[in-house]
Amino acid sequence: MRSITIIVCAMLIAGCCSAAVQIENADFNAGPPAVAPPGWDASHADDTMTVDDADGHPAPPCLRYSAEDQAPWRYLTQVISLEPQTDYVLSASFKFSGAVRPTVGIREPGAPRMTFSINGGAADGWLRQQTRFNSGALPQVELIVYGDRGPGDNSRPGEARIDSIRIDVASDLAASAPIVGGYAGPPPGENLALGKSYSWSAKPSYPLSMDDADIVQLTDGEFTAGYFWAQKTTVGWKVRKPLSVVIDLEEPAPICGVSMRTAAGVASVGWPAMIFVLTSMDGENFEYQGELVSLSGEWGLPHPQRYTAHRYVTDRLEAAGRYVKLVVCPGSQFIFADEIEVFRGDFSIGDVEPGEPVESDASMVADHRLQGIVGVRLMYDLQDMRAVLAASEIAAARKSPIAAALDALETEALGTEFEPVDHWRGLPYNDLEARIWAINSQIRQAEGLPELTLWQSPRWDMLDPFAPPTGTGAAVTMPIMNGEYRSAAFNLTNYGDRARNARISVDLGDVDPSVVTVQEVQYVQTQDRQIVANALPVADLDADGRARMAVPAGATRQVWLTVHPVDVAPGTHTGQITVEIGGEQMSVPITLDVAPMDMIEPPLSVFCWDYIGDTVSYAPNFVDPDAMAVNLADHFVDAPWLQAGWMPWPQEGEIDAAGHITAPMDFSALDRWMARFPRARLYCMYMSYHSMRNALAVNSERWKVAMGEWATAVVEHLREKGIETDRWCVLPVDEPGEAKREQLAIDVSNALHATQPELQIFEDPTRKDPENAIPELYEVSAILCPNLPRIVAPFEKAGEYYSALARDGKRLFVYQCSGPHKLLDPHTYHRLEAWHAWNLGATGVGYWGYVDSKPTGSSWDNFKCGGTSYSLVYADDIHLADSKQWEAVREGVIDYTYLAMLRDAVNANAGEDTPAVRHARELLETLPGEVAGTLSSGAYRWVDQRDRTAADTARDQILQALIDLNE
Repeated sequence: MRSITIIVCAMLIAGCCSAAVQIENADFNAGPPAVAPPGWDASHADDTMTVDDADGHPAPPCLRYSAEDQAPWRYLTQVISLEPQTDYVLSASFKFSGAVRPTVGIREPGAPRMTFSINGGAADGWLRQQTRFNSGALPQVELIVYGDRGPGDNSRPGEARIDSIRIDVASDLAASAPIVGGYAGPPPGENLALGKSYSWSAKPSYPLSMDDADIVQLTDGEFTAGYFWAQKTTVGWKVRKPLSVVIDLEEPAPICGVSMRTAAGVASVGWPAMIFVLTSMDGENFEYQGELVSLSGEWGLPHPQRYTAHRYVTDRLEAAGRYVKLVVCPGSQFIFADEIEVFRGDFSIGDVEPGEPVESDASMVADHRLQGIVGVRLMYDLQDMRAVLAASEIAAARKSPIAAALDALETEALGTEFEPVDHWRGLPYNDLEARIWAINSQIRQAEGLPELTLWQSPRWDMLDPFAPPTGTGAAVTMPIMNGEYRSAAFNLTNYGDRARNARISVDLGDVDPSVVTVQEVQYVQTQDRQIVANALPVADLDADGRARMAVPAGATRQVWLTVHPVDVAPGTHTGQITVEIGGEQMSVPITLDVAPMDMIEPPLSVFCWDYIGDTVSYAPNFVDPDAMAVNLADHFVDAPWLQAGWMPWPQEGEIDAAGHITAPMDFSALDRWMARFPRARLYCMYMSYHSMRNALAVNSERWKVAMGEWATAVVEHLREKGIETDRWCVLPVDEPGEAKREQLAIDVSNALHATQPELQIFEDPTRKDPENAIPELYEVSAILCPNLPRIVAPFEKAGEYYSALARDGKRLFVYQCSGPHKLLDPHTYHRLEAWHAWNLGATGVGYWGYVDSKPTGSSWDNFKCGGTSYSLVYADDIHLADSKQWEAVREGVIDYTYLAMLRDAVNANAGEDTPAVRHARELLETLPGEVAGTLSSGAYRWVDQRDRTAADTARDQILQALIDLNE
């Protein structure tokens, strides 16, 4: 239907395409170099932002940001006038070095946050960026220019340049290139939906945007200005299943396209996973027409984790109907929209071929979700490749054939019905995606990069599959104790024209090489379309015992090494890792410095609400629960959890009028569960059924008698198995956060304690002000497990409250339940939880959850169409693999164990004042606070750049201190 060009900025630079909105001194040509360029308000800037008359784009001068220190955000502003309810395109040119992110944005005058923005991305050299936005009801907006918009509220050290800021009316521009925010150009046809009525499958339910006008706002032609879901012009839902909206066009019409405008990218709001388009003549019988997100990819797709408003749009439909239905599969638990459009086609209704009949929304989603999973992924890949090409400094003559190849691949992707994929193999999904990735090889070869590179990067950092190597060579040097686990990684980048098979072998001289497990780091698509190098399946072995893995063309494959020595002689052991790939042989030197002491059993308890009974509650298709139990034990999980349904309960009719249990309960499922975890330190049971599943009135005498007898029967049965009450606990009420639920937990606990006072109650209270909880909740609970983010900065007061309880003898655990795990920083969120636990005096850590493959059957496949994936591991029906987050949990447990060993060593040498003792004492006093630092939700984002070496460095320091004390 059209030829897409990759020259993204051409339509926005020339100035011939439209009359630009008036921006004073938009190219920083006016005035001499100064802190405050004429036309701009510099009250929030300083001398880090000046006019540079030497290096502008396309000609000098430009705005330059240069800072040596971190400081609060520095920025310039300018208020500009716009026409209300008009689509515009904001564009600017960027150049930078270092970790800074120069940004140009639009906000409501005086508002605290931008509603639309563009930035320099992640490439050196001048790069032009643009975004589409709508002015909404605002006659004026504030243009804001940051030298660096770093995380939090701080600008970072570094240098950047910004130039040629421009705002154009979108409809005046040629529709010729992908763009942030969605299609820019004239509408593809009359908007048939304007002013029309519609119905929905669920009423709007998001309170900040709800109002009586929700029933008209999706087709009223008015767009939201300001922070999207906080505006009444937006319609919002909190949902866990697909949402359908049916628009009545009032008469049959030819339909060439549709659009839906939404926003996401922050605050746990994900982009729609899929938007299916259906049409009908009668409102009852619908036909499938296509998947909008993938079809709109030719006009640009939104960044997975940056806030913006985006219009998904296509004009590739050849349909007809009176009714148009959009079935929106949420990428998280929210859906927002402010406008849906339906465009009239310039063809006859009679020429339209019938579409595929749809029996139900559910069956249609099941039949076509692969189109959304794979098709959208390919459009994002093409967008990534175009961004790499645009940022490359190779000559235009070399870019042209690569651009043409991308156009051809896009045409193929848009016309392909995708076959089923093996999700457990990771990305790329299929041959077509592999060929798209291979375009990166053409670009990098043109830049002069070698076909094969072995290199190293910080293993906890997010790894971009398409970014070039930052160096060459790698080495593994690892101080370690027998009994512990440590990890390392190196990278293989393949810029050849096809995938290469790597063979990897480990030689450690007299040390059995099996102490090193080689794992392949798989690329996985998250539910919000971010690619993460994250799954860690153990590499397959060839006939010679070498690990083998494929390195896709145009991409980097990370090789993960998990080292676990047992009974290895203390001392230095050297060897090499040999990599054979593409006819080349490369090596990585490896050194293990084995300490003269063994790691003790970890004193920190670990749990995950894993719920592994005869089947796995959150992975019901997985066929080998024993394998999961082994995996949990290998990661030091010593407090497994049993779901309420697997616990023994009296059956219907087995409680008499006085409350006595009249028949023996079935303990077989409980016994099988305990047998699966023979080394558990603490068996944890989620009670849940406060009425005993027999409709008993809570707090009635009958209920109290039954609860007491139930407790006695369970205690006696476990004692027969050799398990005393200090090795098991029950959770009566999950996450009590207000008085009613706190009282219920107290009532259940008292009923159990009436006959078994030593039975341990586990409670996970969620009050931000724990001192206001009912005090008896803390008295009846043997184990208190508050949510970690609610008791650390800025909630230190709550943390001090719980720490005081721990000092008084209360057993304190902490847990976290953010998600999806795949997008959380392994170092900050997972590994450092153990350090926070140490600082708080806690002796247990937990996570929600362990595995989560419902309802897709695979935690490699995150597209639930509602809800969040909380899986720490990857599992389908037969495959099970770790993640980097799960590995980080294990290393955090070992960090805690190191601290405990150091504390014990300092206490054992309390009467001495040697340099080694003084140094060890200093480390014990300073490291926990320095490493843990402050915790906030913003620190959870894996995509953000930060130093993730603190825990590794601290562990090395502690081990050396232990060695020094041992000498």
